[in-house]
Amino acid sequence: MKKLLIMGFLSMFGASQAHASFTSIITGADMAGLEVTANFSGGLTETLTWQVISTGTGLTDTVSLEAEEGGVDGSLFSLTQNGDSIGNVDTGGTSDFSDDIFYGLWSLTNKSQNILTSIVISALGTDVVFDSLFDDNGNGSGLGRAFIIKPSGVTAIATYSDLIQDELYSTLSIELNLDGQESVDFFADTDIKNVPAPATLSLLLLGLGGLVARRKQA
Repeated sequence: MKKLLIMGFLSMFGASQAHASFTSIITGADMAGLEVTANFSGGLTETLTWQVISTGTGLTDTVSLEAEEGGVDGSLFSLTQNGDSIGNVDTGGTSDFSDDIFYGLWSLTNKSQNILTSIVISALGTDVVFDSLFDDNGNGSGLGRAFIIKPSGVTAIATYSDLIQDELYSTLSIELNLDGQESVDFFADTDIKNVPAPATLSLLLLGLGGLVARRKQA
């Protein structure tokens, strides 16, 4: 019986100490279930749920991943993301932004006549997390990227909230002033939190220990 108790304690301890694992190559096609709320001047607001638009070609190089897309499209605004969300820029070897090729962008469009003043992207209730730093902090999330707006005349302030751990969050809020019928692009990295295997292993060990104890009692 003492051996059973020790085994159970050790297995539960192992589960509690296990680090979560993350999938770091994520596109808009992997973010189904996000809740996106856009707020406008005049008190208008619209909330939409993220959907898969295209699952792509099955190839995972930077260019091919651009075919994987997800997003929302309502009466007042649309927001889409395609490609690896950590983002990448091909400068073509020049300092001129006009010939740059951007990969992994989020694209926001104000379809109304009012000014779009803020947008809130919530991953609560999903396994998606926003990875806000170019550092994994040893938690297995891989490299991330802070919010960066694509060079344009639009300015924006991003705030991460609903902390998961370290640099990982569940909510990204963006304040901006986007005129009616205007669009803006930005980078914001996401990962997906995977279920830790050690937790499952612990349950199996506990179950096995219970069977052994019953056999000894029989």
